[in-house]
Amino acid sequence: MRKKEQPIVPLIVLKMMDEAISQEEASVLHKYRTAVTPS
Repeated sequence: MRKKEQPIVPLIVLKMMDEAISQEEASVLHKYRTAVTPS
């Protein structure tokens, strides 16, 4: 496979993706906690 140059991604896009990922992780963690913790 030929190495391709990384396209320059705008910082705003990276930040938005980062926020979306962390929100997803938070909700997954929350679901996991609610499932594991006996109520």
